[in-house]
Amino acid sequence: MELFGINLKADLLLAPILALIVPIIWNFASIPISWLREFFMKKPAIIHIGIDLEYKELKNAVFKCLVVRYGTDEYIKSMANDQEKYDGRLRNEIVDATHTNGVLSFNIPLHKRIGTQFKCFLEVDTKEEAEEIVKQCDKFDGIYDLSFSSSQHKNRVFFLLKDYGETLTVDKLKNNMLFPI
Repeated sequence: MELFGINLKADLLLAPILALIVPIIWNFASIPISWLREFFMKKPAIIHIGIDLEYKELKNAVFKCLVVRYGTDEYIKSMANDQEKYDGRLRNEIVDATHTNGVLSFNIPLHKRIGTQFKCFLEVDTKEEAEEIVKQCDKFDGIYDLSFSSSQHKNRVFFLLKDYGETLTVDKLKNNMLFPI
């Protein structure tokens, strides 16, 4: 049977098959597309901090950085599109620091459109060592607002960097912010 030059028997058989195949192909094709998008939307930003690690208080300290999320909480909440909201979900990824000639370096991923929220910290063996570092905070240039971790990691001391932007989270915590260029 034909209607407007279309063979209805063949199309009636082909439609359910296409309805099954197209979503499967779409799902498999979207995986590499999302990987490529992630790759091209982030670029590495290297942060250098000059901290003299010869202080006895810092001898056992391990420096790290917490990548909190992409974008500011306020932007994600009020102005972001769906893709930016997805990109701006909470990450809490830990990045290790490298130490060369008295300079700490963190390789932080910078989101090209909405920036990156981060907070640096140092980890010591005991809470007592952490308390001693907070007492001596005036010795360290370029950092401020030292605070203890409120999580189960009581031996972490978080701090902000003076050379980078600052943002306030919905939980009223301060984080540093790398803004896109």
